[in-house]
Amino acid sequence: EGRFSNEQSVTVNLIQPGQNMVTNANFSLGMNGWTLLLANSGSATWAVANQVASFTIANGGTYATDIQLQQTGFRMIQGFQYILSFDAWATRPRYIQAEVGQAASPYLNYSSLAATSLTPVHTHYQYVFTMTQPSDFSANLMFNLGTSTAGVMLSNVSLSIAPPTTATQLKWVQPPANAVAGNLISPEIQVGAYNVTYPVAGLPVSLFITNGIGVLAGIQSTNTDTNGIAHFPNLSFSQAGLKQLAASNSSLVITSAVFSIAAPPVRATALSWVQQPSSATAGTIISPEIQVAAWTNAAPVTNLLLTLSLANGTGSLTGI
Repeated sequence: EGRFSNEQSVTVNLIQPGQNMVTNANFSLGMNGWTLLLANSGSATWAVANQVASFTIANGGTYATDIQLQQTGFRMIQGFQYILSFDAWATRPRYIQAEVGQAASPYLNYSSLAATSLTPVHTHYQYVFTMTQPSDFSANLMFNLGTSTAGVMLSNVSLSIAPPTTATQLKWVQPPANAVAGNLISPEIQVGAYNVTYPVAGLPVSLFITNGIGVLAGIQSTNTDTNGIAHFPNLSFSQAGLKQLAASNSSLVITSAVFSIAAPPVRATALSWVQQPSSATAGTIISPEIQVAAWTNAAPVTNLLLTLSLANGTGSLTGI
């Protein structure tokens, strides 16, 4: 038996921003996951059809909480922003109260939302709130339907962590790779933006040179995609040498490792005779020497390997 005989395995389920935490959110599984609570004089029944929960209210009671649809077990983290949304309508105008709150006394209301005004028109409602109280890992989601006998219809319920809008760190998803001057850096450079472990979408990220000479061409500022990744697909350097790039968003800056940009291979677009071959005696050196110039856009090209070959006639051409 080891020193730590009471070791246990723990599974942690991380909720991602935008992930719906509600069980049976569209009532496709009937009433599963939901409980209708009645208190005091509140009296109501409910049924589910076509992914809509319908509530028939005989007595609305005195308080909104006298008729309450409830789901339990929500992890609410202090400082996080949440989005609560749902579709609702009523048989005639009335109010309901959507709430995320404490499951036990003192029954703190974490969401502090205003009452929702319903009409017979099917309407989508969305509310954003911040969890300011200490974290609660067993909070309740509640729809308080009391004080009115008007019937209520409810569907498409969602409670999720709001996607973060600021980043706490940047990471090289695809750091700069070695390339050739004038050619695109491949694979494309990619930078990830994260708030703790959550990707941040729509965040501007910029690249700039921190070490090396030459001009960095291409799109150097772009926004992160839905996965929190900024893509830089068309970057190139004008000059060869060792380089280093930095990526930034506001005060967040990361620097890449040093990478190399090689000089492009020497190429010419045109050749011309500077000194054409002249008549000579077999076995003797052709004089004056033959000279050929190489050009690219009227600029002379140096260190280019040129080869002469016999295009017409017999015999062998010797020499360099």
